[in-house]
Amino acid sequence: MFDLTLPARTPLPQPPFLPTTRAEMDAIGGDTLDILLVTGDAYVDHPSFGVPLLGRWLVGHGYRVGIVAQPRWKDEGQGIADLARMGRPRLFAGVSAGALDSMLAHYTAFRKKRHDDAYTPGGKAGFRPDRAVTVYSQILKRLYPHVPVVIGGIEASLRRLTHYDYWSDALKPSILAESGADLLIYGMGERVVQQVARAMRNGYNAKLLRKLRQVAFMADDSYVQRLDPAETIRLHAYEECVRDKRAFGENFTIIETQSNLMEPTATLIEAVGDRYVVVTPPNTTLSTDELDHSFDLPYQRAPHPRYPHEAIIEGVDVDGVGRVLDAGEPGQLHADVRHGKRLGDLHHRAEYQHGQHVGQGDVPQLHPPVADAVDGPRLVLGAIDVLQPRDKRQEPGPQGQPDMHQNHDAQAHLRIGQP
Repeated sequence: MFDLTLPARTPLPQPPFLPTTRAEMDAIGGDTLDILLVTGDAYVDHPSFGVPLLGRWLVGHGYRVGIVAQPRWKDEGQGIADLARMGRPRLFAGVSAGALDSMLAHYTAFRKKRHDDAYTPGGKAGFRPDRAVTVYSQILKRLYPHVPVVIGGIEASLRRLTHYDYWSDALKPSILAESGADLLIYGMGERVVQQVARAMRNGYNAKLLRKLRQVAFMADDSYVQRLDPAETIRLHAYEECVRDKRAFGENFTIIETQSNLMEPTATLIEAVGDRYVVVTPPNTTLSTDELDHSFDLPYQRAPHPRYPHEAIIEGVDVDGVGRVLDAGEPGQLHADVRHGKRLGDLHHRAEYQHGQHVGQGDVPQLHPPVADAVDGPRLVLGAIDVLQPRDKRQEPGPQGQPDMHQNHDAQAHLRIGQP
């Protein structure tokens, strides 16, 4: 079901920054976007931020991509103007709340309103709405009724099925049902967003999109009835979960179990009203080469120049020189908490290059937690110094402590759960 081979495209030149206005589009050539990406964060061109990472990834695979960061939302007319400034995208619009769930960005654990926003210039609050994915998706649907809307990132991924909403103390249905989006990408999105773009090369094609792994979508009963029962798991319906908390608990157990299998194959199905949410199984963890490629793209590693130089984005200190992704600590292992608990690693070369950027003062300081949006937050774990080449690193510590560099090949430097 999930074997889908589609033609690749010729990579495009990477611009200094991905365009955010019509004038910036004109400056790099091309009058039409293939893909419009919308994020609740300020635009920081750095691989720690998921939307810029995916934007550059898509450019590297032949697609013209623009970013609208923190579109106005309090007035619908202003929101439409912001989202329309680069024109109608040819393939689809992608939406993410940003590196942090918008409700968590706005409220404390005691449901008190926060007075700042960590991913906005100056830390100012109010530049993204509550439940940003739903708000942005609905504005896009009113602006471009026939443009597919693809949602992703932490806010969408954690809400792909029936979920407990802490802020309202109630169970809510899939975000697909509430937002009106056409497709949801959950977990790390590099591989699947490229497949989605290829599948839409001639317009929205539900038949092709439903063959992809790691997506969710709404379907009717006739589609669900055609699925192979041996490869599907029927969850309790949303309405049943609302009536019976045990049904919700059983759903949660199944979802977590399936998310963490090494080779998941089952498609999850959950009824919502007279329709169904269908969630295809996740992809395998990104390979070291894929991770390397996403980090090797020519990021400016700085906020977009439209922001005042003196403005501070909590995730990025414009004037600071410091560590990136805790690169002053060890080799980075990346996991997506909504895609399962498996870890992937960067090649030593990529780690060393990140250290070099820091050492040369090319990189603004990032303050943890660092997160990855359209494909979700990435857990950064540390174990060994990467700011020096391997042959220059310090010898092991006191006698009896293991040498973490010994017997490691060039690809795999640290494996969680292995001696």
